[in-house]
Amino acid sequence: MKKTRKAFVMSVNPGQEKECEKRHRPTWPEPEKIPFGWQVQDGGSVFGFTFHDLMARLRTNGPDDAWKRLEEILIWFGEVQQAGGYRSYYSADKAAERGTMQGGGPPEGLGIDQEFYESLLAPLIITEGFLGTSVSPDRIRFAPQLPKDWPSLEVGRIQYHDWLLNAKATHDSLTLDLKADMKARPIQVELGPSPWQVKILDTQNQVLHDQTIEKKQQPTVTVDNPASRKFVATRP
Repeated sequence: MKKTRKAFVMSVNPGQEKECEKRHRPTWPEPEKIPFGWQVQDGGSVFGFTFHDLMARLRTNGPDDAWKRLEEILIWFGEVQQAGGYRSYYSADKAAERGTMQGGGPPEGLGIDQEFYESLLAPLIITEGFLGTSVSPDRIRFAPQLPKDWPSLEVGRIQYHDWLLNAKATHDSLTLDLKADMKARPIQVELGPSPWQVKILDTQNQVLHDQTIEKKQQPTVTVDNPASRKFVATRP
C-alpha cells in the first residue's frame, strides 16, 4: 500500500472561518499590482541597513571611504531635520522626486520610522566602526580606525560590567577614563594590532600598571585595581 507523507495540514475550527480570514488576509491585497520600488521588500530601501554598507566600506576600502559616505548621509539628515522630520521631507508632493515612506500600514518604498526600529543601527558606525569597539563576556576591545581628517574621536558612558568608560582615540593612542567602585570585578581590555605602551593611572596620576606589548604579542591588558582612573595606550 502506498503511503503519503504529509508535513503540514491546516484546518479551521468550526465557527472560526472569519477570524482565520482576518488573520491570514494579506496586509496589502494584490501585491503584484504594486509597482516595483513601492514596497520596502520589493525594490525599496531600509535606512537601518546603511550601517552594514558603512561597515563594509570601512573594512574593505578603509575609514576615509566610510567617512565620505557618512558625510553624505549627514547632509541628507540635516535637510530632513530642516524640513520638519522624515514625514515632512517625504511628503506626497515630493514623492516623484524623493520617494515615499512605508510605516503604519501602507506599502511604500522607504523604511525609516515607525516599525523600522533598525534605523538605530546607523549611528553604531561610530562605536563599532571608527572606534572599533566590540565586547564579549571576558573582554572589551578597542581597535580604532579614524579617517585622516579626524584628529580624534571621543565616545562617553560606555558601560562594561562594573566599569564606566569614556574613550578617546587618536591615530596613535587610546585613552580610557575609568570609573568603578571598590567591588568592581577585573576586566580585560584588548587593543588593535600591537605594538603598544600601556599605563594605568590612579586619581593622582600615579602609575599602577606599566606594560609594553611587543609586535605580534596579544594586545590584552588586565584592569584589576578599582582605584584605576585612566588607561593610556600609545604607539611606541
